[in-house]
Amino acid sequence: MPDAFNDAVKVTKSHIPTANAPARIDVPVGQNKVAANDLSCACLKRGRPPVQTPPGVNPVVTNGYAQESAMRKMRLQDIKHDSLHKVFHKDLELIIRRHTFLFHTFVVSSQCPGDQQSLLLQLKSNLTFDPATSKKLMKWNNGSDYCSWEGVSCKKSCVSNLDLSSEVITGGLDNSSSLFGLKSIENLNLAYNFFNNTQIPSEFKQLTGLSNLNMSNAGFVGQVPIEISHLTRLNFSKLAELYLDGVRISAQGTEWCQAISSSLPNLRVLSLSTCNLSVVRIENNNLSTQVPEFFSKFSNLTSLLLRNTVLYGAFPKKIFQVPTLQTIDLSGNQQLQGFLPEFPKNASLRSLVLSGANFLGLLPNSIGNLKMLSKIDISRCNFTGSIPRSIGDVTPRS
Repeated sequence: MPDAFNDAVKVTKSHIPTANAPARIDVPVGQNKVAANDLSCACLKRGRPPVQTPPGVNPVVTNGYAQESAMRKMRLQDIKHDSLHKVFHKDLELIIRRHTFLFHTFVVSSQCPGDQQSLLLQLKSNLTFDPATSKKLMKWNNGSDYCSWEGVSCKKSCVSNLDLSSEVITGGLDNSSSLFGLKSIENLNLAYNFFNNTQIPSEFKQLTGLSNLNMSNAGFVGQVPIEISHLTRLNFSKLAELYLDGVRISAQGTEWCQAISSSLPNLRVLSLSTCNLSVVRIENNNLSTQVPEFFSKFSNLTSLLLRNTVLYGAFPKKIFQVPTLQTIDLSGNQQLQGFLPEFPKNASLRSLVLSGANFLGLLPNSIGNLKMLSKIDISRCNFTGSIPRSIGDVTPRS
């Protein structure tokens, strides 16, 4: 084989094709080199057309293999860059999600202090109730979703409503009860149970989110704790019915009556049967109800002040005959009808004000039995007949 590299007359030629052979280049006779940076030289006769050097490729390397290798490297760099870019964004997104999850977890835990399920199970174990008749407590079991238990509902995993009414509970509720650890409760119903001789715990003050509290016919005894007044979300202003049957009210009559009249503007029903009251004062309220006859059973009643309370129906005569009654004011109740009864001897009545109420009939002769009477106002009533002479037996007192 001739020495092609030493024969200047011949054109250099590769006789053995190889995968890594450089591109074929024909050069003129007597010229061994072409300027590496002069790829546009017009003296090139035959061969592959020159390729423009890609950005970032060393222009000294001009053969096809080098160009292809450079292009592959650039593509690999682009792929790596895209992959890193995607991985970075995925990691960043994962970090953000993790931090968001941790943030939400922190918020929930701060809203629900304590283990809600454990507090409920502890409450169940402390309460005294009949498992045979229980429809709620007996279904509370560890391992299940406490927010789906009977009588329980939640907001964001915090117990918000707890209904234990009609569970025949007979005890187990005091100031140490785990109930007061459920600080997210908004509605609590303990009605129709038998908390025999159980006083209302003062720790109700811990349930500051409480807006509805039902303890009717639950068997509690004793005085309502003043701490209940700390529950500022209890909306007394919308209270329409108040049942205090059998409750012993130990506060002074003027004190609790003023509290009722100022705090319960929408009260329609006030039930106080078998209570030991001395003063009932609910003036200037829109009660829109009839006067209950059980007022006549208050053996210590001294004052009944119901002026301008939108009462209607027939006023019970027996109330006038309560031996201890000293003051009665029914004025301004235009729809309230009634008749004066026969007054007993030695009655204690000192002030009788009926102006503007629809009282009818004759003034009884027994009005003279009211020896202590110092004020009487029956203006704008509908009495008929003459004033009885016995009224002269009344001794005016200042």
